[in-house]
Amino acid sequence: MSGDPRAPRAPRRSDFALELELDRLEATPAGDGDAPWPTWARRLVAEAAGRELTRPRALALLRAGAPAWVEQDPAVRAVRQRAPSWPAYHELCAARARAAQRHFGCAWASLMRWHHGAPAAALPPPRPVTSPPAGWTASEAPLPWRAAISAVPGLCADDIEVTFAESRARTSCHAGRVVVSLRDRRASARGWFQLLHELGHALGHALCPTLPPLPRAIDEAVAAWLARHLEEPGSLDLPSSAWAGAALQRAERARRVDLASYLARLEEEAPPAAPAAGAPSALPWALWHDGGAQPAYLHAEVLVDQWWRDGLRARALDRLARALAGARADAAALPAPLTIVVP
Repeated sequence: MSGDPRAPRAPRRSDFALELELDRLEATPAGDGDAPWPTWARRLVAEAAGRELTRPRALALLRAGAPAWVEQDPAVRAVRQRAPSWPAYHELCAARARAAQRHFGCAWASLMRWHHGAPAAALPPPRPVTSPPAGWTASEAPLPWRAAISAVPGLCADDIEVTFAESRARTSCHAGRVVVSLRDRRASARGWFQLLHELGHALGHALCPTLPPLPRAIDEAVAAWLARHLEEPGSLDLPSSAWAGAALQRAERARRVDLASYLARLEEEAPPAAPAAGAPSALPWALWHDGGAQPAYLHAEVLVDQWWRDGLRARALDRLARALAGARADAAALPAPLTIVVP
């Protein structure tokens, strides 16, 4: 911090005063509006992070808001005004890296892992990324989504609204109402996967409805865990069409892990200004619109592998709740990789 060292310093706030100021900041978290936290908020969080009593709240605010802070950096915003392309993505990565160092004194990839609750880990060995398996989308039968919801313990069809659109599948939870948006209306292997995956997000919200929300890696783990039942016929009371693609589900899961590993490697290593040999000519959607999320998907699969080995299935929701509590505690205990840089 600059200024005359002889100038009088502001009196040190009490822990109680800091708590009140943190209450104020939590009402307007980073990411709201067109600008990140103002200078007063950054100074507040820096001070709170240095106190034993208020440090957990300060770090929770930073964990939630730091990525938005980086995305709202002027240099990052300028690049994001361009159309997605490999050259633009190369510049975006450089802008994100500079912003993360300037605001938080750490690497952008490390910041995003901490934000998503994914511990630092070696990426899987690189493998060629292939297309979805043949037959992945084959079906003309309608997707029996209501029967599927009723088959998942902990969910009620009357509490979930299912819509269909040509956009990406997603689940939103607001004021106790869950809306699942799907792309595929057919009972294909892809349609069943999208449905069970999104219902997994709804189940995670049902089991952990209080704030803060589940970290991304754990939320994705619940979704992946429920979808993995499709690889084990009879593990849920689903219509018979769900089990026709069990082998396809296993093959597609392996492909998704390869793809997530490939994308994570691009983000955590030096990003190319042009696609490498064998890479898609168009920039993958996730790199531009969902940056830093791939380690969350990879860690989610690690969690599900462990849960599956432990025999955790959908008919044991009490065990799933305990597993989520443990994973959530592990994510909260991840060391903060940052240095709070105060103007």
